[in-house]
Amino acid sequence: MKDMFNKPETIKMVKGHMKQGMPEWIAGFNEVLDDGNHLNVTMPIWKSYKPYVDAYDL
Repeated sequence: MKDMFNKPETIKMVKGHMKQGMPEWIAGFNEVLDDGNHLNVTMPIWKSYKPYVDAYDL
C-alpha cells in the first residue's frame, strides 16, 4: 500500500476522485449517520464530524 500511494499517478487519481466524488462521500456519510440513528446506535465520534461535513462547500 505504501508503495502504491507514493506513486504520483496514484496521488493524482485519489485527489481527482476526492474533488469529483465529494458529494457521493457526503451522501454516504449521512446515510451511515441516518442508519445509526434509526437503529439507536451511539456514534459519538461519527456524529462529531457532522458540523464539518455540513460546512463543506460543494
